[in-house]
Amino acid sequence: PSGLKRGGASVSPGFAGSGLALSSNQSRLGFYAGEDIAQGWRVAGRVEGGVSVDTGRIFGGSATSLRDTYVALAGPYGELRAGHYSSVYKTATEPLDPFVDTIADAQAVLGNVDGSVLFSEWYNNVIGWRAPAFHGVHGGLDVIVNQGSDNLPLPSSSNSYTDNAKANGLSLDVEWPNDWLDAGLAYEQRNNYGYQ
Repeated sequence: PSGLKRGGASVSPGFAGSGLALSSNQSRLGFYAGEDIAQGWRVAGRVEGGVSVDTGRIFGGSATSLRDTYVALAGPYGELRAGHYSSVYKTATEPLDPFVDTIADAQAVLGNVDGSVLFSEWYNNVIGWRAPAFHGVHGGLDVIVNQGSDNLPLPSSSNSYTDNAKANGLSLDVEWPNDWLDAGLAYEQRNNYGYQ
């Protein structure tokens, strides 16, 4: 799928009622392409970025405005992908969140550690596998690899974080959605992130 997805703009009062502010929040534009290469095998790619209705900028001109952007190889044994995207930990609860892709989504709360949103980001340098469904059960595994200082996003108060160049992580989940119950288990670990 391509095009603007789950976008929107909101107008809210300014500080002390002094004016109005326009915010795009989660508006984005994305493109997906795929090609069958052999029986049951497919290569694909996705590029998605933020759209700022208030400033008129697309993809924002910075890495923080990029969203799910990756290349993938899919086949009978699942999908192998590499790039910059949401971990399986982050996406595990999205189908159940009525506020998904808004500034009030559950990940902004569940992934919050001491005022910094740590587990609700799009990670760089991720290699992941999405398992095919087996009797309704599916899951995934992501490995966030360390490559220079381009790994886990530094929060705004970077003085609380050290040695980001060695940062890496692991994210996994198993889900069993069905008509009467959506069950799942997700786990994410960060190594050498240096949070103090």
